Amino acid sequence: MRCCNMCTVQGVQCNEFKICKKLSFVNRAYGDTIEDNLVIVKETVKSRGNKQYAWQRKQEVFMATEIERKFLVKNSEWQKESAGKKYKQGYFPVAGRAITLRVRSCGEKAFITIKGEPRGFSRTEFEYEIPVKDADIMLDTLCLKPLIEKTRYLVKVDDLLWELDVFHGENEGLIIAEVELESEAQQIVLPNWIKREVTGELKYCNSTLVRYPFSKWSELDKKKHWNE
Repeated sequence: MRCCNMCTVQGVQCNEFKICKKLSFVNRAYGDTIEDNLVIVKETVKSRGNKQYAWQRKQEVFMATEIERKFLVKNSEWQKESAGKKYKQGYFPVAGRAITLRVRSCGEKAFITIKGEPRGFSRTEFEYEIPVKDADIMLDTLCLKPLIEKTRYLVKVDDLLWELDVFHGENEGLIIAEVELESEAQQIVLPNWIKREVTGELKYCNSTLVRYPFSKWSELDKKKHWNE
């Protein structure tokens, strides 16, 4: 059930039903652009005195495109000043298109994420927080196995924040670095611990590592991985 057209337009059900119900009159004045919609929502929420909801809605509006490049890592110099967080994530079966539906948990937080088909370095992305208890059930009963288990480290180099994933379980041995960009044309200087770029190589995608984990790669594929 949708509690207002704002939810219908964004394709999700509001987490805050009562607040959304109060904002239902926005339907009659919905803007023509995302920016217009955000102004309407911010002004409406401001009149209701709920800044937290305004920020939540702002995040939902703008977290729609992921521009990301992916690299292999050749040494451990990046670890010197880094503390990691453990992630567990799984993927739902999706047939026919290169769309991924993922659930992820990290500590006391959990999220469900829908990603569109890649186009260059970019793809649409929608992410929403869900109860950890729900995420655990989805991971145990609905997601493909094996699950992705990894420790993520955040490393800032110049003005960029790199995410380095050290994989565990059936993908033990893989270390992949990712960096999100403002545009596909953005120029970056690679840190000295980068080995080579693997953006677009499906075998290094998390959704592929579920179906074909690193531990099951052929000796030839592993040799190429280590020697390239």
